[in-house]
Amino acid sequence: MIRKSTALVFLLAVSTAGQTYSIEGVVTGPEGHPLNEVHMTLIPGWHTTLTDEKGRFVFSALADGDYSLRFQFIGFETKTLDNVAVVNQTVDLGTVRLTVRVLEAMEDVVVTATRSQHREYELPEAVNIVSRREITERNAKTAAEALREEPGIAVQKTNHGGGSAIIRGFSSNQILILVDGIRLNNSTFRLGNHQYLTTVDNQMLERIEVVRGPSSVLYGSDAMGGTINLITRRPVTEGKSAQVHYRALTRFASADQEKTVRAEISLHRDKFAFQSGFSSKSGGDLRRGANSRHSKLENSTNGLMQTPSGFAAHDLDSKLVYELSSLSKIILAYQMSRQQNVPRYDKYENNNYHRWMYRLQKRDLAYLVYDSQIDGRFINSFKATVSSHQQAEGREIQKSIHSSLTREKDDVLTYGFTAQMNGAVSKHQIVFGTEIYNDQVSSTRSTDGEKTESRGRYPDGAAYSSWGLYFQDEIRISSSLTSRVGLRTSNYSANFPLQSEVSDLFSGEQYDQDFKALTGSFTSLLKLNNETFLNLNVAQSFRAPNLSDLAKLGESKGSIYEIPNTQLKPEKVVNYEAGVKLLGSRLRASGSAYYSVISNLIASADALHLGQSTIDLHGATYKIKSKQNTGRAFIRGFEASAHFYLSDYIILRANITSSYGHNSSAGEPVGGIPPMFGLAGIRWNLHRFYADSYIRFAGKQSRLSSDDLDDPRIPEGGTPMWLTINVRGGLEISNSLSMQVALENVTDLNYREHGSGINGPGRNLIISFQWRK
Repeated sequence: MIRKSTALVFLLAVSTAGQTYSIEGVVTGPEGHPLNEVHMTLIPGWHTTLTDEKGRFVFSALADGDYSLRFQFIGFETKTLDNVAVVNQTVDLGTVRLTVRVLEAMEDVVVTATRSQHREYELPEAVNIVSRREITERNAKTAAEALREEPGIAVQKTNHGGGSAIIRGFSSNQILILVDGIRLNNSTFRLGNHQYLTTVDNQMLERIEVVRGPSSVLYGSDAMGGTINLITRRPVTEGKSAQVHYRALTRFASADQEKTVRAEISLHRDKFAFQSGFSSKSGGDLRRGANSRHSKLENSTNGLMQTPSGFAAHDLDSKLVYELSSLSKIILAYQMSRQQNVPRYDKYENNNYHRWMYRLQKRDLAYLVYDSQIDGRFINSFKATVSSHQQAEGREIQKSIHSSLTREKDDVLTYGFTAQMNGAVSKHQIVFGTEIYNDQVSSTRSTDGEKTESRGRYPDGAAYSSWGLYFQDEIRISSSLTSRVGLRTSNYSANFPLQSEVSDLFSGEQYDQDFKALTGSFTSLLKLNNETFLNLNVAQSFRAPNLSDLAKLGESKGSIYEIPNTQLKPEKVVNYEAGVKLLGSRLRASGSAYYSVISNLIASADALHLGQSTIDLHGATYKIKSKQNTGRAFIRGFEASAHFYLSDYIILRANITSSYGHNSSAGEPVGGIPPMFGLAGIRWNLHRFYADSYIRFAGKQSRLSSDDLDDPRIPEGGTPMWLTINVRGGLEISNSLSMQVALENVTDLNYREHGSGINGPGRNLIISFQWRK
């Protein structure tokens, strides 16, 4: 009987060849307003499309049969229409109304950091999503500080203008940072914690997506601990008539007398939309807490004031969107960031420098995107991006008022091209694409205004390029089991002259080296019921040595002087992970346990120059180190978070993170691992008002590597435990005006986050106003 039915279907298909039909309709909210860019999936076939500005959608070129349609939109309940029958005619579904989620914090946000659109609970990976609402309510100074409350993410600050994320024991250039999907990491990103994350203005962000765990199959080198994708706001095309919207923000913080202003304008008309904004922030020296339990944290240079630590920053962003059709668009964007005179505070407190200043931190990003939804049987979408990304960093260094003043400047210009296609075949959702990046590096160093040295911190004229091809297949094995396999081949090339005033280190020849990698991943998600999901992941990742590893020459943390090492191999990771996600009517929770095996671990280790372990430069003695492959290591840990809804108005939340790392070859801890840390709080929502009270805490970290012991930013004996009490609230005064008030560190505790070069703020009153029209 089954064979006869199959044969009949086949004969009917043949007899009706060339006859295809469509499913169409309009998607609106509960009040009938059309919803633009609702993500829709047609099953079987897994074709996807987005609604246009009028909420309309069309799935065309369909054969007769029964279909299901899934509608997904941020802030609304996911809706599925089953048994939509196409029989010899086009089907008009009329108006499909979506229901608003009552609990906004429960919304299942679409995640693009995995290169495919999914709801959070549909992902086997551990994911953080910081929405625009959360960015606004956290009212942070920088993008790095906006991540402090997330499970699995610690934030280190060497100076007040910096901020570097630590994920699963990996930090700095072992974590990949993206801006709208474009690499922020370049070949000079150092292994020590840095400030590059703060060069992306958090006021222009739509959301921040973080994938915790290796992502090298999709993104290549550096994505060992995780990937952070900073997604900026995009103007929306809407209506035939011209519309103009304004937004203004002002923020004040008492701990450093910070003042931030933001002005923004957006224009919309038919298929055209434009948005531009400017931000300016300035602050004085940061006041630490007065309530101190540890004398080793009381070394600030000016009583409670950490002098100098104040800085100023200016940011500009513009974005143009033009819809070529209902299914395709082009996006042209520009971002500018300038940070002026940012003191590296730890050099003043720990090393008594007269001057150690980031004289200019500069970033300019321009990119063009072509994004198209394709109404095809196998290919559903195509996206291509070309980018130009320039990042410059200047430094002024003077040990004492009588010492020479050294000026350094590094300038990296990165050209990039990426292309990606998404497709669907039967039960397979496929993502494949390519990435190409090329760095051109300029680096200079001068003393007392004279260029007396033959090279800067990096070889002047160095080049670093990469390309990669990736393929990922998501297979829906059954209604409850989905697996994903991925594969990537990558090549990284470094080229620079071997020359330096440290003449014995180099032969005067040209260094030219390729690093190749083939990485794979496997993930699986099992749906036990509508509320419980289990995942199992195995993934490889790697980090190719960059110019900071291979060729850096200059000061590092404390009294360390780094010399080049051109014999490095890529460090590699194999990560094993299991997790659970719970999505109930009152409880939303997740937990992950992981075990990462690292080979060829790159770390800073003692080195010799002319048989000596120290070097005297500019009136000071430095210990010599270089980046070296220090052997095998492992990092294991767990992360857990939960939101519990006591009622529609009261929410309890908590998270906790723990990591443990051991260098098996050196017989010591892996350096830079944060202690156990977490958060617990309670929130009250009431129409136009909310109030939030929470604690942040971290345990003591006394498991230190030999490199940690050489780091003066870590107090002797380790970083003490700490706990801060914080309250905040917000009020929508009118439809266009809102305010936020926060009091951080209510008890005025003196504390330091592990690895930071500056203590956390003391009692800190933060007030901000936002006006929209």
